[in-house]
Amino acid sequence: MTMISLFRKWCARRHWSVWRGLATLAEAEGSE
Repeated sequence: MTMISLFRKWCARRHWSVWRGLATLAEAEGSE
């Protein structure tokens, strides 16, 4: 594995966690 591929993988995981967090917030607001 190259450093770039590791970096891109890390960015993708971070990106997903951010989107999941936003989706969770949206669901919490919608249920209230």
